[in-house]
Amino acid sequence: LNKHFSHCGSPRDSGFDKIINKEIPATVVYEDDE
Repeated sequence: LNKHFSHCGSPRDSGFDKIINKEIPATVVYEDDE
């Protein structure tokens, strides 16, 4: 799921989400959820 959100995420999260993807994938979901 985190990969799906990664593509739908904003450009600003492009590089940032990559780190979260390895650290805490759940964070990506919460970020997009809000």
